[in-house]
Amino acid sequence: MLTRPKWSGTQGRRGRSRAARAALSLVLATLLLMPTIAPAFAIPQPGSTVPAPGLQRADAGYYFNVEIRSDGTLWAWGYNFYGQLGDGTWVTKTTPLQIGVDRDWATVSAGDSHVLAIKTDGTLWAWGWNDYYTLGLNETDQHYAPTQVGTDTDWVSVAAGEMHSLGLKRDGTLWAWGDNAQGQLGQGDYLSDWIPTQVGSATDWASIAAGGYASAAIKADGTLWMWGDNTQGQIGQGDAGVYITPAQVPGSGWVSVSAGKGHTVGLKSDGTLWAWGYNGMGQLGLDDTGTRLSPVQVTQPDTTWRSIGTGTYSTFAVRDDGSLWATGYNMQGQLGVGDPNNRDVFTQVYSYTDAVSVSGGYSHSLGVKSNGSAWVCGDNSLYQLGNGTNMDLFTFGQVGVQADWVALAADQFNSLGVRSDGSLWGWGQNAGGELGLGDTNPRQLPVLIDNTYEWKSVSEGWYFTLALMEDGRLYSCGNNTNGDLGLGDTTPRYTLTYVPSDVDWSNVSAGEAYAVGVKEDGTLWSWGWNSNGQLGTGVTGSAWYAPVQVTNLTGVTAIARSIERVVGRKRQRHVRHREHVRRPEPKRVVRAAESRAQRGGPAG
Repeated sequence: MLTRPKWSGTQGRRGRSRAARAALSLVLATLLLMPTIAPAFAIPQPGSTVPAPGLQRADAGYYFNVEIRSDGTLWAWGYNFYGQLGDGTWVTKTTPLQIGVDRDWATVSAGDSHVLAIKTDGTLWAWGWNDYYTLGLNETDQHYAPTQVGTDTDWVSVAAGEMHSLGLKRDGTLWAWGDNAQGQLGQGDYLSDWIPTQVGSATDWASIAAGGYASAAIKADGTLWMWGDNTQGQIGQGDAGVYITPAQVPGSGWVSVSAGKGHTVGLKSDGTLWAWGYNGMGQLGLDDTGTRLSPVQVTQPDTTWRSIGTGTYSTFAVRDDGSLWATGYNMQGQLGVGDPNNRDVFTQVYSYTDAVSVSGGYSHSLGVKSNGSAWVCGDNSLYQLGNGTNMDLFTFGQVGVQADWVALAADQFNSLGVRSDGSLWGWGQNAGGELGLGDTNPRQLPVLIDNTYEWKSVSEGWYFTLALMEDGRLYSCGNNTNGDLGLGDTTPRYTLTYVPSDVDWSNVSAGEAYAVGVKEDGTLWSWGWNSNGQLGTGVTGSAWYAPVQVTNLTGVTAIARSIERVVGRKRQRHVRHREHVRRPEPKRVVRAAESRAQRGGPAG
């Protein structure tokens, strides 16, 4: 074990928004480990066994990522100042790195800067930041490699919060350890626990989630329990006091719960939607802006809800018919309901339910319906909606009358599309020549770029374009300051130009000033800007002007990107990769956490 000196400074861990961290942790725990439309809390039967290693698991912490692959190996990458990657160092890694040689990892959960994991034999392991006893190892030293927690072999589930941890055992008992400043351990006091300590005596806990300073769990009978920070009434107990033991949220039959910044929404097995907590922006959908201290049913005629999600001050919900509805803060039109006005009742986001694909630009969206028609909404200041005007649209409107679009791509201020005949079209801003029309003039309506070849797909970066033909040939055009076009130089191109390489590209995706591509043999390639290691080459700072293979990742079947993020899918395994934006300030010890052991209380 390495021991790293502790730092002091003016900014502590508690400076981050409690509710925001709680919401983030809950969302990541559910979205990364469960199917797309699964309840936020699954309800397995107590006594269920640890999942087999063939079930891929992944989770994201604060600027770092961990995953378990199909062969049971453990991998990690990203920020590593506190040893949270588990590779025995505190050196940040820009590419996925296998942690150790064990092939029996079953499940993993990433907290703020610590990680919890369970092996197939039911043993519990932890590593990373440990100032508040988050690792459960009876001391506060950082651990830079997986370290076994105790000797028990009956762990089935773990959940890592910002500075506390939760675990479930095979017998249905609930355990907690770490920081307890807000009562988030549920032990009836504010004393931290150095080691896993049982919460109460119940043996029917089925699912857990750890937020920033709050915790939640569902029992096998469908009852929902919450405890910890409750300053906005988000725990649903009828008041705004802190709860230091699990308190049952009124009602039963709970199957899903989601938390925003001070508000909570939940679904029951009968399809009813309930909301409570802060409501200043109308995020509860109750036709007013009054805070609710206990769950209130969201009543709309003939409505059965299927899934839920929350933003900071907003709520989204999907009905059984597949339609999407939203309520709450909408100053930037982020609800997609037709205007920039807040809503205090659920309002339908889309006027149709037959969308087959969607692409989002910087401030506009494109969609294709099942009938092949193209639809747009959002910012139109540079004609990126392609409707012949520069007027913004707050609801989706059709582009032209064509009904044969098969693919659309949106950049910051322009759009590209492929039609069923294989022709390539573009409209909007063209300052970098990214439309491939031989000039830098914008286009107000869709303009034919090429119908000589059969185009398969397009991807838009910032001021450059990648276009892939059906035969696997790759072309590019536009700005090329950082080698964005993959042509071996930095000279811009105003028409589509062939990227010299093997004719075997299957998928390409453009980022802000870089690109990644997958070939038919499953190899991953990248080029362009590399300031934050986004090319995955193992180094930072050096731009690549031509495609270079990412050597430690093969068998890739799909890729996606955002401004500085690459996401890959390998054999149906989801990998989340959040680039390190900037190095946070070193942590300091805000206070010496009081422990139950120090105060003479039971240690469990």
